Amino acid sequence: MGLDFELANALGAFLAAVPEDGDAVRARLNVRRSDVAGYPAPPDPGEEARAAAELRAALGARRGPAKAAAAARRAGVLHGELAAQVLAEARPARTAGALLRGVALGLEVGRLDWAALRARLEAFRGTLPEALAAEDALGVPSPVPARSVAETLRLLLDHAATPQDAADGLAALDGEVLRDVLSASPVPAPHVVAAVLGPRGTTAARVALARNAGTPPSVLKSLVECEDPEVDAAVYRAVRTTFTLRRRIADRVGRVPLDDELVRWLKGPEARRPGPAGPGIAPLYGCGDPALTLLALRDTAPRRLQTHAVLRVWEVHGPSAARELLADPGVASMLRGRGLVQLAKALDAADPSAALARLRAAAEPYHDPARLRELLTARGPGQRSASARKVVHEPYAWDVAALAAAHRERPLHPRACEVLARHEDATEEQRTVFLRHAVNAQRGVRSDAAPRELLAQSPLLRMALPWLQEALRRGLLAPEDLVRTARPAHLVLTGLRMMRDGGATEAVRGVLAVLAPLLREQVGGHPEAWAVLLRTVPGFTGTLEEAIRTAPLVAGPRGAVEAADVPVAEAVEEPVPVGEEPVPVGEEAPRQVVMVPRPVLARDAQDKGELRKVIREALGMDGGRWHPSRAVGAAEQALAREALTVDELLEFWPVGCLFHPNVRGRAKEVLHEALPAWLEARVRGGAAGWLGLARGWGRAAERGAGLAELVAEEPGGGEAVGVATVLALAPRAVLEEVVPRLDGSAAEELAARTLSLAVVPLDVRDFLLDGVDGAGPSAKVLSFLARDPRVLTDTEVVERVLALGRGALDAVLYVKGSAEVRARVLREGAPMAAELMATPGWLRPELLAGLVEAREPELVEEAFRRLGVRGLRAGAQVVGCARVLRYGGRDRLVKLLESGSVGRAAAKAAYAALAGGPDAVAVLEQRAARAAQGPPP
Repeated sequence: MGLDFELANALGAFLAAVPEDGDAVRARLNVRRSDVAGYPAPPDPGEEARAAAELRAALGARRGPAKAAAAARRAGVLHGELAAQVLAEARPARTAGALLRGVALGLEVGRLDWAALRARLEAFRGTLPEALAAEDALGVPSPVPARSVAETLRLLLDHAATPQDAADGLAALDGEVLRDVLSASPVPAPHVVAAVLGPRGTTAARVALARNAGTPPSVLKSLVECEDPEVDAAVYRAVRTTFTLRRRIADRVGRVPLDDELVRWLKGPEARRPGPAGPGIAPLYGCGDPALTLLALRDTAPRRLQTHAVLRVWEVHGPSAARELLADPGVASMLRGRGLVQLAKALDAADPSAALARLRAAAEPYHDPARLRELLTARGPGQRSASARKVVHEPYAWDVAALAAAHRERPLHPRACEVLARHEDATEEQRTVFLRHAVNAQRGVRSDAAPRELLAQSPLLRMALPWLQEALRRGLLAPEDLVRTARPAHLVLTGLRMMRDGGATEAVRGVLAVLAPLLREQVGGHPEAWAVLLRTVPGFTGTLEEAIRTAPLVAGPRGAVEAADVPVAEAVEEPVPVGEEPVPVGEEAPRQVVMVPRPVLARDAQDKGELRKVIREALGMDGGRWHPSRAVGAAEQALAREALTVDELLEFWPVGCLFHPNVRGRAKEVLHEALPAWLEARVRGGAAGWLGLARGWGRAAERGAGLAELVAEEPGGGEAVGVATVLALAPRAVLEEVVPRLDGSAAEELAARTLSLAVVPLDVRDFLLDGVDGAGPSAKVLSFLARDPRVLTDTEVVERVLALGRGALDAVLYVKGSAEVRARVLREGAPMAAELMATPGWLRPELLAGLVEAREPELVEEAFRRLGVRGLRAGAQVVGCARVLRYGGRDRLVKLLESGSVGRAAAKAAYAALAGGPDAVAVLEQRAARAAQGPPP
């Protein structure tokens, strides 16, 4: 028989840690391999020796050792003698940097002819020591060399003997090599950073360092102090930039103008999207520059911020500049009302200077650090949530030391702590305190204590599992803490599953590596102990370590009970006696660990009343304990045995549990699939009957009523709070009658409600695709529908949307659809450049790479600009050049080639085609077709 969701997850985690027991345990519990949740394998105890041996063999055989070196790095053995061997034997020399990435070598690189070495590395076939000892450069250096050249130069620079040697090396590099040396994460060694920031540092080097995803805010601050517009532009858009750094750049625009590329970005949609440092336009409020303030004021903002922005323009550039600002129609529409009237009156006053002084005195005191401290420590409605989240991205004066002192007296808002943990002026000690507080807030605890201490003090609640993951991700918890300190055990395993599903593979492997020796010692080779462990975990209130150590005590010695003595099918379903006490762990005082019997569906339970009772109790009804996975498991067993039909399940299934996110599984899909027809057969009175159902839906959910009770009761009065839910299940005739009578957002609300359905009914899907007025769906409605993977895999749906010829809809198809759908959109779709760039998610690399096939030159250019030479294959670059030439013309292609975004091979093919005369388009498209087909077999 199958396991319920929770037990399948526990068994999957345990057997991933101890795979050698898998066959015996599955046989003992009578479960299939497919019934067990999949987990990544933990590190193999013999992996270190094996990885080192494979790397040595690859070096000795002079075959590509990259894969072996990566395995050795993961196993933690690429250091010391093995690293020295790689450095001495790896060939060609330019591969050494990639093989030894992030490895400390104990190497000191003295004075070198860096320019000659950079040229030599491109073609040198010997080892790196041989390349360093050689004297002649081989050939002319390429403007776009292999990236491995830059990686090896970075390795040598990071091990330069002195900062002067590092500065000499950087001075000899330029172009793509310099960019790749400094922009590749992690951040270079401190002496290399010092050389970039020093007097010999160049703009190109500083821009590359700012673009390094690992560059910390403290270094970005030093880059801002260079007062270079190009560097400022890179810092403004850096991965780890902060709101206050952006403000420094914006506030001094009168002295250091903004780079043209940054201004173009600020005018685009990306600058209005939220991020860790706030929207890109947020620092422009209060900069005092009329043109930049105009960009900001065309967006929605609090009145206090709008007033401050206009006053700063008035103070810096005078009343005439402020009048011009208010005369802009976009600004006037955003400032309408009291704020606009006050500003206009002040500008028209007999004494504008006095009016300005009065307005400034009444305005928000952004210049006063005490005001920010007051806001972030305030209590009361709104002060601890929305207000604090907004003010951290408003132009208040930040005094980090004063805020840290205030935090010690009265904790700041968690969002403020999160911002301060990244602030460029914070000390390491302050960062740690603020980071702990921000992470602990996810557990609902306002504390600067180490998460490990909180784990030891109190058990976890389900709502605290995101906190557990975040603390582990931020390095505030170690894998050992989840095994030996966190409790109860079943919630730790649930958290482990959430980490697995969230892609935190290495964190999961780390926890399994801690579990593996413990499981082998306590239950390895002992099927009875495994059975006890698995029926213990769901109700166990102690740690995973305690549960594992308790299991062999309950099961007895290995081999004491034969497998045949206990019915195999019932092995996991028998409750463990309540009140078992585990062996004390370490020197801690013993803590009683209560093991609660699990409510299960007995194998011989066939009575429909009994089945109904078991399922309802597992759904938290009739006084039962809420356990949705067991309810679904019991329902699936009942359906499989044909003890209950789907209609009988729907008769008593609680209304409030139909769409609950924690109720999932095949049974939920079956219920959702049958529900529309079940309701249509029972709801009388047409649209009025369905609206009556909506009026009773909320009340039925609150009191735990079943569907049959809801359908049978009188509609009564009151608001139809469940209208979107009910309409998501209604037949088309009802939708066509009701939805047009609702407000304009009804279709979007209806589409949003379909997200809670395991299966979107065809009537609802087709109605939404046709649109309320028959003109098709809005982009938002299509986005909601597209979250159901079955919608855009239906070719008829794709054809219907494409036939509408609307760029906004085609943009959604491109972002949400499969590779096949994206290809159809580019071939058959309407122009969509502006709409696509405003669609969330369009910047995923695979979507950008596909745009080289677009018929709109601006989309092809965007793919080149964002992915660059390294992000697009040479063949794809040729295709993109052909598209720009066909749909944008020769001049546009030449401009693209001169931008440096096209690789050497593609650029050569494009220039050759342009030199071929009027048939350039055909020549380049033939070359693109050959590139798309790939090399012959």
